[in-house]
Amino acid sequence: METTDGARGMDRQRHAASGRAGATCIVLAAALAAVAAMPSLAPSTAQANQSTSRSDEVVRAQYPDVDVLLGTFERSRAILYGRLLGAAHAAAGRTDDSIYDELLSGLRDPGRLVATDVTLASSRAAAVFERAYGFRRRVYEILADARIADRVSAVERATDDYLRQSALALPAEPKSLELTDAHEGHDRAQAVRQENPKVSALVWSYQWLELALCEPLIAYGTPHDQREGIATTVSRFREMLQRAPSGLPNEMPTAPAIAPSLAQRHPRAAAIFDNVHALHHVIAGIITGAHADAGPAVEDAIDTFVSPQHLAVSRDEWVLMSLRRGIWWQGGPAIGKMDESERNRSIQHSGHGRMPLPGMGDLPADLKEPSGRSLPREQQPPASDAHGPH
Repeated sequence: METTDGARGMDRQRHAASGRAGATCIVLAAALAAVAAMPSLAPSTAQANQSTSRSDEVVRAQYPDVDVLLGTFERSRAILYGRLLGAAHAAAGRTDDSIYDELLSGLRDPGRLVATDVTLASSRAAAVFERAYGFRRRVYEILADARIADRVSAVERATDDYLRQSALALPAEPKSLELTDAHEGHDRAQAVRQENPKVSALVWSYQWLELALCEPLIAYGTPHDQREGIATTVSRFREMLQRAPSGLPNEMPTAPAIAPSLAQRHPRAAAIFDNVHALHHVIAGIITGAHADAGPAVEDAIDTFVSPQHLAVSRDEWVLMSLRRGIWWQGGPAIGKMDESERNRSIQHSGHGRMPLPGMGDLPADLKEPSGRSLPREQQPPASDAHGPH
């Protein structure tokens, strides 16, 4: 009898803990859905703009398919948090396959992804992501706007503008990958990868495109070549989806590997992009492994990430960490071709595999603009090393 009463008591405790975690994470997931449905964050000054265009005006007009994909990524992440919560706490939680199928079908038909209509209030995480999404879209807008004479300076001013609200801004300093390998000594950040490998790989494909879009916009000098480069990059992403899950990245994409032009010309913006992606990964892991109120752990993760000093690394260390994970395993270069891993096939990768991206096996490895001209050396991604960085 005592054993039965004790078991019932433990069940009540688990149910109560699940409810607290559920309430916290439902607010987060719903708030992120609201963020995804909101207009992107506009710069606070005309000087930061160097243009009178409305935020997203140029990207939406010139690259409507990209605009749709970016909105779909943001909604998908909000939906993912809700599904991971269900998998962690419901009696019959959602499986990796079911979440993966839902998100993949949403990418192929964005109308299938419906964001919950809720208020944005009280979620610091949602506010952090709102600013980060707005900043990322602002960078695309500047890079795509031929009316801006000095786009390099405009991106740097937009970065300054983003960083001014430091409590809600992810820092411009790159952080050690220890943050995602095991957040603060816990294995929560790896939980989502271990329990949901297909979902993780699919989300990494989002991150690949978010980084890869910058390369043709920076490396190519004319609007015509930029449009061709963007079309090629989007085509590669869509073929990733056609080959999914075998064609998806095995490692979380990082800016030095996938967007080397961004990392070289705008290292602060590139570090912010990487920090946004890492924070998403850690919060997904927290939700996946939550057995009590996840709120304090989420708040702790945000505190960790917004701190410029915490686990910060030098830019050289950042590049080295990125390349050690392999350009190939992170999805392959945005510009140029690779017919196999540059890491001498030494990386132990997960079961969903890694197949060549479109065209990787049938073109030479030299880098060409869409018009056929070679890229300037300073705009080329890091050369492949047969043995990889050590």
